Amino acid sequence: ERTDVIARIRALGALPAVPDDARACADELLALGSDHARVAAALVLLGSGAADEAHNLVTPLSWHYGTTFGGPPVEGSPAAREATYAHALVHRLEANHVGEFGTGFHNSNFWFGYLGEHTTFACVRDAARAAARAPGVCEHK
Repeated sequence: ERTDVIARIRALGALPAVPDDARACADELLALGSDHARVAAALVLLGSGAADEAHNLVTPLSWHYGTTFGGPPVEGSPAAREATYAHALVHRLEANHVGEFGTGFHNSNFWFGYLGEHTTFACVRDAARAAARAPGVCEHK
């Protein structure tokens, strides 16, 4: 229901539109029906500027209470840790904006603390290091 409201607000031009290819990719992932695919769809949407939709998708997988925007919790999801990581990223992008639980930074810290260590952290670190060593990156003249 909330996603429909967001779609109507986007149609009015009050929010940026999600690119068609990103929406199609997210829809294909959601059609797979797995919790991991749901997290992947949320990340596609998040990267396309659809933070609310991403938040709606990961909250039931990462939080053990029902919400009006995400619905009932999915207890014991095999994708719970990945959803929690994605949940932290959603709030990290909110930055200094204040929501019901403080700033996005504060809320993100909660989710990263709730998550603890994750194997993804090393992958992201290694990719960032490789990108920083790529020719033309950070070369000041």
